Parts: sequence; structure tokens; C-alpha cells
Amino acid sequence: PEEPRQDQEEEGRLVKIEKTLARLEGLLQAIAAKVGVEIDDDDLAPVPPSESEEQATRPSESMEQPT
Repeated sequence: PEEPRQDQEEEGRLVKIEKTLARLEGLLQAIAAKVGVEIDDDDLAPVPPSESEEQATRPSESMEQPT
């Protein structure tokens, strides 16, 4: 008798996660719009580990702003 309740709890958690993700995506879009960067679905896709490591080790010139 406990299993259906557990499924409902899990589904509720998943719905919360999906809503949070949607909210974060919206925030990301808003920030990008302010900064003047266009974000498409490719940018929201998970990055393969090798690529993300390269980006982490290489300083991003686009992020540096001259003062």
C-alpha cells in the first residue's frame, strides 16, 4: 500500500524540479538579453566533459570587460 504514495511523492519532486529548471532557463534568457547574448537550445544542452574542461581552463575573453 505504500508504493503508490511513493510514486506520487517522486512525481511531485520531478514536477518541482521541472518548474525550477524552467524558471532558471527564463532567468538565464533574461540575463542574456540584458548582456546582449543570444541563447539558443544548443547552449542549454549538456556539454560533453572534454569540452567543458577546455572552457574551464581557458580564460574567456568575452567575459573580461575593459575598465
